[in-house]
Amino acid sequence: MNLMQLLLIQSVFACKKQPDIVSLIEQQPVPSIFYDSFDEIDMTNMLSKLSYDSRPIKILLSEKNSRFFSIKYPLFYCNEVKDSKGNINYQSAIDISLDANQIRATSLIIEYII
Repeated sequence: MNLMQLLLIQSVFACKKQPDIVSLIEQQPVPSIFYDSFDEIDMTNMLSKLSYDSRPIKILLSEKNSRFFSIKYPLFYCNEVKDSKGNINYQSAIDISLDANQIRATSLIIEYII
């Protein structure tokens, strides 16, 4: 991960409102960082982290960004998550979107997979 990518990820987490995250995503000329997996964010991608809201998912899974999808970095897979007791669970982007009651995000993810 280079410095520019690290700053972008920090910016996403620093956003206080959801429209700010959407705006930040839309302003990226090359949004490939949202699709790549990194050790720094628990071997997951930002697409999975942002699946709690349908707006970023709609933008990131649009045909406009399909050139950034790569076989090397699958978009959806189970991520290892530790709970407060230290138990290890596995969670996917679909689990995150369902936990947040984001039926539209779940639908977009399933459409992509199909």
